[in-house]
Amino acid sequence: MLAYVFWHWPLPGADHYRQRLVEFHNRLGTFPPERFLGSTSAQISDAPWMPGDAQAFEDWYFVEDFAALGLLNDAAASGPRQAHHDEAARLANGGSGGLYALCAGEVLGTPPPASLWFGKPSGLSYLQFHAALDEALSSMPHALWQRQLVLGPAPEYCLHTTADPALPSAIVPVTVRSRSIFP
Repeated sequence: MLAYVFWHWPLPGADHYRQRLVEFHNRLGTFPPERFLGSTSAQISDAPWMPGDAQAFEDWYFVEDFAALGLLNDAAASGPRQAHHDEAARLANGGSGGLYALCAGEVLGTPPPASLWFGKPSGLSYLQFHAALDEALSSMPHALWQRQLVLGPAPEYCLHTTADPALPSAIVPVTVRSRSIFP
């Protein structure tokens, strides 16, 4: 499973941005492209890759594979989704995206109150690092995502969990707070 993650912020004074964003996600779910698995959206804070004091949002679009990502790209701003997409896009001031693959756990369904973002410590192989994470996360619900193709401004890993994990001491995560707005 892959997730296209889109970080974005509204134009100053765009009072209906959040509402338009939710309407777009609803419409995308009502008229999903092939191999689309769903989406979430949250208002976030404390993400160092976001500009200044802007109100910021983080959307996750889940698809089966790389081919499904192309289908989502083509469908998101066309057909019965186009007007809702364009309404939200017209109020956006900017954004950037990343691509992540689920490497452990299961999608939680709604954005957690906080996400932990971090990189792999130097000196560890990916095999060793993943084994240490598997051990630390084995007793809790979680979704561990790894950035693909080095696309996006955020760190290489994102951990979604509702628990307080005891991560290996070499990991220094950035905690991004979120408040779910969809679903």
